[in-house]
This record gives sequence, C-alpha cells and structure tokens, in this order.
Amino acid sequence: MMESTLWSDYSEFGIGLFAIMAPFATIPLLLSETAGFTAAQRRLAILTEIVAACIMLSLMVVLGEWLIVSLGTTIASFQIAGGLVIGLVGLSMMGTIVMPDTDSDGDGGRAFAHACRRCAAGASNDGRSGP
Repeated sequence: MMESTLWSDYSEFGIGLFAIMAPFATIPLLLSETAGFTAAQRRLAILTEIVAACIMLSLMVVLGEWLIVSLGTTIASFQIAGGLVIGLVGLSMMGTIVMPDTDSDGDGGRAFAHACRRCAAGASNDGRSGP
C-alpha cells in the first residue's frame, strides 16, 4: 500500500513538472532561435538550455522553501494566488473584445474573416457544403 502511495505521489509530481516545463511548447521557439545554426551549434544550444533548466530546478528544490519562508508567505497563499490568476485568465478569454477596424482598404479584414468562417464551416465557394 505504501508503494502505491509513493508511486502516485511521484507520478503526480512528474506530470505536474512536465506540464509546467511545457517542453513541446518550447520546440518552435528553440527552432526559430537556432535557425541559422549548424547542427553542432544547435546541439550545444539545446544542451546549454537543458543544463540551465536542471540547475534552476535543483536550486528551487534546495532553496525554494527557504525563499517562501523568508518572503513571509505559505504554499497555500501561492495556490490561492495561482487559482485566482488562472480564473482571471479564463474569465478574460470568455469575454468578447471588439477591436476597431483599422484595415486601410476598408473591407479586406471582413472578407478574410468571412472566408475563414466559410472554411471552418466546410462550405465550398459555390455554396455547397463539403469538399
């Protein structure tokens, strides 16, 4: 029973760390930043980033609790603040913001938006739906 609890704790920590680090989300950034690099330079850049991330994670493991205590706060405070931030981001995503039309020719943006809506709905140019 103890092993399953440990396994559950470790897997929860690992999945949370993976979500926070978001390695797949950083691939496009890394590729764009190393666009003109040779293969050896790109490998060195990747290795440098991995080492830097490991050092930062290790420092936070060692110094994280001390830092939180020295700031005079608790983990629960961070959890509440994080929940509020995520809630406010979600709330702002639900709202509709109307941007003023700044298109110079007047109708290009609306025509493009209309074409995108038609493509998303699956309508072809002649009004029939489907391909």
